[in-house]
Amino acid sequence: LFRSPVAAVVPLVTILLSLKIAMSVVAVFAKHVTLIPTMVPVFMTVVMFGAGTNYCLFLAGRYKEELGRGLGYADAARIAITQVGRALGASAGTEVLGLSLLIFAAFDIFSRTGVAVGLSLIVALAAALTLTPAIFLVLGEKAFWPCRADTSLTGTLAARFWRWVAAGVCRKPKQILITALVLMAPFIYFGVTMTPSYD
Repeated sequence: LFRSPVAAVVPLVTILLSLKIAMSVVAVFAKHVTLIPTMVPVFMTVVMFGAGTNYCLFLAGRYKEELGRGLGYADAARIAITQVGRALGASAGTEVLGLSLLIFAAFDIFSRTGVAVGLSLIVALAAALTLTPAIFLVLGEKAFWPCRADTSLTGTLAARFWRWVAAGVCRKPKQILITALVLMAPFIYFGVTMTPSYD
């Protein structure tokens, strides 16, 4: 997307540091609230690298778009955080809520895992909205090396495709919602009627 090895490293640095912080937060949680299964750090690592990298890339993409419009680094970062923050907050909130519902799982190992992994996602979101833009601001022009930082992505095929998708969703939100629910119905039925087991 950015054609830059430096921009690819920024999310990895953010997630590595936030993973260390999240491990400490979960350790405190395990000490004072409830026992945490030993495999939780593995789940945390997988989820944080998956979701956390998406958070960082989403923010970086918007930051680069604002630079492409001619804004300075600080203004571009401020607008990116403001605009993307709401979307990332909604995304992370949905994931944390879903993971927290694992507390109702029949297997103890899952019921104790959800909240811990949810806490780690909150840390990943906080890092994506604070540490990632700070790193980009410190790097300045070098953040998107070897390309120019203000090279716009708006004309790319991916950008045009997602604009088309967004316009379609905004134009017919009810139809999109109903279609999505119909497509998900078999999976919902399977989830509700299945018998939990280790198989």
